[in-house]
Amino acid sequence: MTWDLVGREDELDTIMRVVPRATTDGAGVLVLRGETGIGKTALLQAALRRAAPAGGLTILRTAGVGSEVELAFSGLHQLLTPVLDLIGGLPDSQAGALRRAIGLDGAAPTPSAATTDLLVCVAVLNLLHLAAVRQPLLVVVDDAQDLDRATLLVLLFAARRLDGQPVGVLIAVRDPDDRAALRVDLPELRLAGLAPEAAGVLLDRYGPAGDVLARPALVRATGGNPLVLIESALAGVLPELLLTGALPLRAALRERFCRQLSFLPPPAATALLVAAAEDTGRLDVVLGACARLGLPADAWELLERSGLVEITGDQIRFAQTLVRSAAYAAAASDHRRTVHSALADQLIGIEPTRAGWHRALATVGFDDALAADLERNAERAARHGGIAATTAMLRQAARLSDRDQDRRRRTAAAAHAAWKSGHPGLARRLLGTVPDVSSARLRGLIELYAGDQHTAYEQLLRAAAVSAPAEAFELLFMTVDAALHAGLMPEAEAAAQRIATLDGDVAMRRYGEWLVATVTDRLGGAAPEPWRVFDAAPEPVRRSGAHRWLFPLAITGRGQYPQQAREFALTAYADLRGNGTLAIAAIPLPWLVELELRLGRWDEATAHAREGLRLARDIGQAARVGDLLALLALLAAARGDNADCLQLARAAVDAAAPLRNQFAVAQATWALGALDLARGEHERAAYQLTGLHSPGSPQAHPQVARLAFADTVEALVRSGDHSAAAVLTERFAARTADDSSPWANQHLHRARGLLTGDGAHYQRALSAANLADRPFDRARIALLYGQWLRRERRPREAATALRLSTELFTTLGALCWAETARGELRATAAAAAPPVSAPTTPLTAQELRVAALAGAGLSNREIGARLYLSHRTVGYHLHKVFAKLGISARSQLRDLVPAHELR
Repeated sequence: MTWDLVGREDELDTIMRVVPRATTDGAGVLVLRGETGIGKTALLQAALRRAAPAGGLTILRTAGVGSEVELAFSGLHQLLTPVLDLIGGLPDSQAGALRRAIGLDGAAPTPSAATTDLLVCVAVLNLLHLAAVRQPLLVVVDDAQDLDRATLLVLLFAARRLDGQPVGVLIAVRDPDDRAALRVDLPELRLAGLAPEAAGVLLDRYGPAGDVLARPALVRATGGNPLVLIESALAGVLPELLLTGALPLRAALRERFCRQLSFLPPPAATALLVAAAEDTGRLDVVLGACARLGLPADAWELLERSGLVEITGDQIRFAQTLVRSAAYAAAASDHRRTVHSALADQLIGIEPTRAGWHRALATVGFDDALAADLERNAERAARHGGIAATTAMLRQAARLSDRDQDRRRRTAAAAHAAWKSGHPGLARRLLGTVPDVSSARLRGLIELYAGDQHTAYEQLLRAAAVSAPAEAFELLFMTVDAALHAGLMPEAEAAAQRIATLDGDVAMRRYGEWLVATVTDRLGGAAPEPWRVFDAAPEPVRRSGAHRWLFPLAITGRGQYPQQAREFALTAYADLRGNGTLAIAAIPLPWLVELELRLGRWDEATAHAREGLRLARDIGQAARVGDLLALLALLAAARGDNADCLQLARAAVDAAAPLRNQFAVAQATWALGALDLARGEHERAAYQLTGLHSPGSPQAHPQVARLAFADTVEALVRSGDHSAAAVLTERFAARTADDSSPWANQHLHRARGLLTGDGAHYQRALSAANLADRPFDRARIALLYGQWLRRERRPREAATALRLSTELFTTLGALCWAETARGELRATAAAAAPPVSAPTTPLTAQELRVAALAGAGLSNREIGARLYLSHRTVGYHLHKVFAKLGISARSQLRDLVPAHELR
């Protein structure tokens, strides 16, 4: 049943803002959420009617069908039909991937050019861009909760990346829905029930004449749901409602639809079931299966006249999704199997993969031959449309398997396919039926990227213990990664040591030794260049599509060749995007972002972090979400962006702490401490940063604490806690005694310069050969050196260092630090200027500076930030100033302090 919209004017206006126009540069994305019958489809149809007269708009439509069929990309062909002529404008690899995904032109997959999920995602995104260049584009997706997983993933991938394009995307989804992929960070419009006045108008228009006194009760009982409201009224429940005060809504709806279906003659009811069972809606397939079942020709005529279905071109559409669900659910199981068997016979010469699926649904009990055939079809489906295609088929193959061994193997394979296609929750559920020992490897892999890091460590270590050397080598590398994220440093070192002692070839042991040195921060000057590590890979790594890139990054990502490591990471990301799956492509991005942060390429780091965050959320890699949010928080802290840093750091902790991802929690804490340090909040910075070094602290992580060492010492010294800073420095010095890396020496000299007041330490740090690769570190050391030179009354040398610091901070966009450096530079210029005669004052030079700034209106904290003093020290100085000058108010300082001191 359809009806004119009533009481939805505001919602329709909101939706129309997403619809692009020929005169606009961009549109937007909107997700409509609401329960069944709330009016999502009606609003989409109204939006299409309102948009159509304007012309100059390409409309792409698809809808979920609510069936059990989960074949990859089954909804994509329908969506893209109006723009398929543009496929030729895509790069060959993307065009081929998309053609194979949707079975276009009989394209056949080849093992050397297997299509991957990510390549199809990128192809669809670029195809939409091409279509939008021709004219504005509107993508409409109804019943998204019933779309196949692969199509849904492609659509969400594209929807997040269409900024600035004249493309509008409307996605309607039933709510509540338990599919994680649909809980997306996109703009939403939640539809509530109609207001009583609008509900009354709707009943006046479509409801039966009846007791109007019952209408308020009916509106309350239905929650203003338009479909439920009308169907309940038509079902004659008003008397029951008046008597009981309650309405069995689901029962009323089910009864209403079943009553509609019960009036169909048996041939028409069977034809309806065939249409409900074949999720593509292809008219030729449905009619062919009906003929195989011996249905008379007039069965379809009866069905069309009933209004339950409509035929548009070569497609069959249901008037209501609930009709389809009711038709399938109400049928007897043996009747459904007969229909699936007919569909299998019809498809065998057209689409063997789908034919095998229907054959499986028609089969009761075990059938090993069919299970083997289905397994082969799953491999074919993966090559056609991506890893997501294999999961459903392998699950059916496992169900049909007579032998436990085959059942476990196929279930584990289905779980692995689910993980690789970005569905870790489904993978976990499938693994719940597989014995622990045989699935420990996959369990660990899933947890490493999507779950608890301690569990990942335990499962991967367990799997490595029962594996041959080549497989144990790969598992132990991942074990080290899990241990590092969990903050289990001794365990990480032990796992790396096991790699170095494996009974494998020399290359395995060399990789293990490099990894031990990386974990223990003892690579030093012997740190290898990334391409050398790549070339020295053991044979198992060479054969791997992902590990041959990821393992060298793990070894060299924080080494002394950041420029080469960045180029290597970019190459790795490009290769994995083109040849890997979605579950793999995002993995190198945190390393890449860290490298770009260190190299001062902050805009690129931000772009890569946000892309990684979108990918991680797309595919359910919750552990990597925390990592990337923490890196974005560090970038915001370096820039001095207070609001962004606080928001990102809190989000990182919220994402990471439940998964015991201690690494991300620690990096988010470092970001907060670094922000406080930049803003002159030294005591708060010291509180945040010392937590990184305190065993047992929720924020502690030895590796992050090492990276944040110099910041921690500076915060402690600025806040007056020299003893704690000295202890920390000696510990760092002892730990780095065997570390000849320039980075460690720079940070040690920076800390000792702060502690001892000896500027020679800053000179040594600034003279390091590779400091040009660390512009932020260089700027920080130059600032400290310039401040020291100014205190030593060497203004010309101070100005040189402070000018360098100011320029570097400004170029990087480190606004807080740049302002501090400029203030120091101005003060240095004033000190170097000819003396200005001023009245003799009893104040010391430091008291004079404090008094001048206080007279200019600065608070104690602001003065402390400017002069690198604690606010308590500022208060102490002001107390002495007031006593010496005989004043009682800060406002009096303005007239008493020499004007040149304000510069």
